[in-house]
Amino acid sequence: MTFRGRLVSALWIPVAAIAALAFVPPETALLSSYAIRWYAVALVLAAVMGRTRRWAAISAAGLSMAGGLAVALKFAGLLLTRSDFMFTTLVVGGLVVAILGGLQLVRLLRADKPGDPVVIAAVQIGIGLVANWAYFAPALFRLDPRNYPTETWATPFRNELPVLALALAAVGLGVSRSWRPALERLGVTLPAWWQPFLAVLVASLFLIAEPIANHLTFLLTPRLYFAIAAISNFTFGNADLRVEMLFAVMAGVCEETLFRGALQPRAGIVVTALLFAMIHTQYFATPIVAVIFGHGLIYGLLRSRINTTTAIMAHASYDLIGYFSMGKVGYAVIALLMVAVLAVPAIKHRRAIWTSLGPPVRA
Repeated sequence: MTFRGRLVSALWIPVAAIAALAFVPPETALLSSYAIRWYAVALVLAAVMGRTRRWAAISAAGLSMAGGLAVALKFAGLLLTRSDFMFTTLVVGGLVVAILGGLQLVRLLRADKPGDPVVIAAVQIGIGLVANWAYFAPALFRLDPRNYPTETWATPFRNELPVLALALAAVGLGVSRSWRPALERLGVTLPAWWQPFLAVLVASLFLIAEPIANHLTFLLTPRLYFAIAAISNFTFGNADLRVEMLFAVMAGVCEETLFRGALQPRAGIVVTALLFAMIHTQYFATPIVAVIFGHGLIYGLLRSRINTTTAIMAHASYDLIGYFSMGKVGYAVIALLMVAVLAVPAIKHRRAIWTSLGPPVRA
């Protein structure tokens, strides 16, 4: 990559930094969830640079160790003052992240053979996701809707831009790759004419099955079922439809680019789908999370057999169409229309389709 190409490709980094500052929520602390998301982006960028620059690897190790300790100390203090024993999960998660960073730092300083800084950073972020989900999952003290912010025009950007930035950092955009190789690595390509129809078909089938997850949640965890409904009504009840549609599109683009585009080729479909389900902490530990895991598996199959673009369109379509509450009949009509469009090419290319999809379906 030429110097000019690297410079152009790296322009997203200052733009992301400006966006991070522009969308800071009111009264945001240095260790708020919003800030930690952007710290993760800086960590991954340093880790990618650390593959070829020792000082960057040392910076990544030091940053992760200091960040893990800071999180552990913060929540240890809250554990003592608020008597919420679930803070233990965040304390343990922070300590594990700090230990991994410390071990890497010692190896680097002693000139021992260190681990791959990108792999270590990915494991640390994964540990953070698991610890965060474990804190929210039981929903012992977090059922009051007033603990959740209402949705505004800034919310989609606050929630999703760090996710997209993390994906771009993970593939080394502007550091080790220019735009075209980065997009190829992410699996983001121009879709064929039939891929949007397939994406909408997948989304419609998900929406037809959605009442099953809701009913299971009501039967198995009724307390959480009503809590989720109350929280959703409080946060989205008065939101502008345009905000919800923007949120749907950004969630599809940003989350699929990270999970299916950047992470799946390294972690595999199952692990990626599991981590994807865990970011949806608003559903606690309910059957809805299990269904989201299933969605992640299907999006992963779309990514591995077609491209990330189709997974993005399926995810965004699911969120977009779902906002209009068309009912099972409406979603079924959409699904049938998509089948009608895809029927002829599917029959024509049935052998190629089965050759591509048969093995993973059987597995």
